[in-house]
Amino acid sequence: MNSISKTGLFIARSLSTKGALRRQGVAKTSVRNMEGIVGGLERVMAGSLRRTPPEEAPILAWSLACGQEVARRTRAMKFEQGILHVEVPDAGWRWELQSLAPQYLAVINRYVTQSVRRIEFAVVGGKKPVESNFEQVPVGKSSASSRR
Repeated sequence: MNSISKTGLFIARSLSTKGALRRQGVAKTSVRNMEGIVGGLERVMAGSLRRTPPEEAPILAWSLACGQEVARRTRAMKFEQGILHVEVPDAGWRWELQSLAPQYLAVINRYVTQSVRRIEFAVVGGKKPVESNFEQVPVGKSSASSRR
């Protein structure tokens, strides 16, 4: 696992830990300190991905967007013409991840310089990738125009 993925996993764990700490009544100053650390790590992560070649950054950002468990079972293969191609183990995974595509796109596009418009999920060994029916829409544009 590369250092970008490790940092991303730490950020994701830290963000989920923050909510758990609040629920357990940990002092607000501790939570505030943790928020500062997470914010700093997020800036480091974003800077690293922005310095990565544009065609590679979405591939690296995939594990940050989807999390450790999904990253173990999937693989971002390539990024071309605004489409991130991801291999999944079976049709069930493909179906489930298609429903999460809007969240994944939002996270990935926060960190990369070249916008990812769509994610296509293909079953490993499958013949044809299945496109997610969600595309990132620039702010101010109608979401109806992004549907196929």
